[in-house]
Amino acid sequence: GSGGSCVTKRSVRPATSSDAAAIAAMAQEFFTEVFNACALPAAHPLRAQVLTQTRQMWEETLAGNRPTQGQTLVALEEQTPVGFIAYSHAPALELEQPSGRVIPEGQEISSLYVHRSFRRIGHASRLLAALVDTLHPESMRLWVAPEDTLTIRFIQGCGFSPAGIRRSFVFDPEIPAARDEHLWWALRS
Repeated sequence: GSGGSCVTKRSVRPATSSDAAAIAAMAQEFFTEVFNACALPAAHPLRAQVLTQTRQMWEETLAGNRPTQGQTLVALEEQTPVGFIAYSHAPALELEQPSGRVIPEGQEISSLYVHRSFRRIGHASRLLAALVDTLHPESMRLWVAPEDTLTIRFIQGCGFSPAGIRRSFVFDPEIPAARDEHLWWALRS
């Protein structure tokens, strides 16, 4: 209607099986961004394979057929899912010397993604806050590519620090495309 308030209702709720298509589409967007950042050729068969599997994986996960996948929350703009966070239990992790610190058991965030049209308006913060409010984890951790400066700035602002642990994915030994990721972590304050 006209003349109404232009305040948009933004919220977070647990994902349901009816969110599978929206979450899969966002996950596919994320993978496409990753493949582009890693210079994986557009015609590479891995792209189509991952995008197909992503859809199937999310349908199975949200239907409850993959309980080990952990839990998922969606960020809503009115009633439309525009972001999601997926997380699961993570055991305590001893950091390498010299620090010798231990990250207490908590939650590992496997995905934190907001659709590019809805970034910078608080959806990621609400998703992270909902995870903390729901589970009160002692710690949270998240793997982030070093070139993903947007995510790094965001999580630094949320109190995450680098753990000094790296991992690398090689998409195809025939081509030089790879993705390096660094582990970031935070203690619940």
